[in-house]
Amino acid sequence: MAEVPAKPELGAGRTIPGTVNAALVSYYQSTAFTKGLAKSTQSNRRAILENFRNDHGDKRIAMMHTQALQNILNGKGPIVQRNWCKALRGFVDHCLSIGMMKVDPLAGVKLAKLKKSTGFHPWSEDEITKYRGRHAPGTRARLALELILQTGHARADAVRMGRQHVKSGKLPMRRQALAQAI
Repeated sequence: MAEVPAKPELGAGRTIPGTVNAALVSYYQSTAFTKGLAKSTQSNRRAILENFRNDHGDKRIAMMHTQALQNILNGKGPIVQRNWCKALRGFVDHCLSIGMMKVDPLAGVKLAKLKKSTGFHPWSEDEITKYRGRHAPGTRARLALELILQTGHARADAVRMGRQHVKSGKLPMRRQALAQAI
C-alpha cells in the first residue's frame, strides 16, 4: 500500500498498438527525434506528421505501402512533397529499426520535378526611383534598399548588417556561406 503506482503514459489508453498513431508516439520519444533534430526541425516535421496522423492515425503501420504514400504525395506541390518525404523518412526509419515495418514504403515513391527558376528580375533605374520616392530616407525600407544597392550584398547578407559591422567607417563584411542544395 505504501508503493505509489506507476503513472500511466499520457494517451496510452487511446493508442492502439501497431497503428500509425502508436508509431508516432514512439518516434516522438526516440533520441533520433528529440536529440537528433534541432527544435525548429522538430516543430516543422511534427506539423507534417500530425497532418499525417489526423488522416491515417488509426491505420496499421505495417500495412503502409508505396502506392498509398504516392497517392498522398501526388496531391501536393513539388516542394511540399520533398518536405513530407523528409519528415516521413525519419519516421519510417524509426519504424523499420524497431520492427514495426518490414519494408521501406518510401523506397519507390517518385517526386514531382521542380521547375527551373529564372530568379528575380533586377530592378531598373525607374523602379529604384519610384521606391525612393515612396520611402523617405531614415525608414527601414529605404535603409534596406540603400544597403543592398551601395554594398552589393545579397538580401541574406543585408539582413545581418548592423552597427557592429562598421570598422573605421567601413563595412568589411563577407558573403554568407550559401546553403547546399538538397
